Amino acid sequence: MIKGLFNYMPDGCPRNNKTDGRILKLLKIKNNHLRKVRASMKKQLSASLKKAMKQEALERMSLLKLGEDLIKKFGEEGIIYKSEREGYTDEIDEELEPLVAKMEKEKNILVYHIYHIDSVFMQMDYLFAVTTYKDDWDYEKSEIKSRCPIVYAINKTYPDCSEIGSVPIIQCREGIQVIY
Repeated sequence: MIKGLFNYMPDGCPRNNKTDGRILKLLKIKNNHLRKVRASMKKQLSASLKKAMKQEALERMSLLKLGEDLIKKFGEEGIIYKSEREGYTDEIDEELEPLVAKMEKEKNILVYHIYHIDSVFMQMDYLFAVTTYKDDWDYEKSEIKSRCPIVYAINKTYPDCSEIGSVPIIQCREGIQVIY
C-alpha cells in the first residue's frame, strides 16, 4: 500500500524498487526520531505537570482545612493521610497504597487525601485528587470552597457502584468528615 504512494517521483525519475526502498527507509528513520522526540517531550511535560499538580493539591488541602502536619508531610514526603469518622487522621495503610497507585495510574490523577468508611454495611474510600485538566482546577476548587468537593468514590463492598461525584463534607479535627 505504501509503495503505491511513490508512483510519481518529483524530479521525473523512473520509479523502481531501489528508490522506493530508500524512501521507505528514510520515512522509518524520521518516524522513529519523531517518536523519540514526542516521548522526551511527554516526560518533560509530565514532570512539570506533576509539579503543578502537587502544588494544586497543597492548595486544596489548605482549602479543606486539613491539619498543618498533614499538608507539610504531603508536600515534603508525599505521605497521604486518610480521614475516618469524626475527622481522625492516620497515614494510609498497606491496604490502601495499591488502590491509590492503581487509581493514579488508571485515571492519571494525583491523590492527596482519602476519606475511609468501614462500617457494617459497606466499605468505601473517597479519593480526593487533582486531575491533569488544568482548565477544571478553578471549578474543582470552588466545589471545595462550597464544602462539596468532587471525589473518586471507590465502593469496596459493591465495586460496580464506584463512581466520580461530589460529597458534602465538614472540617473536623485535623481531617474531614463526610456528611451522610
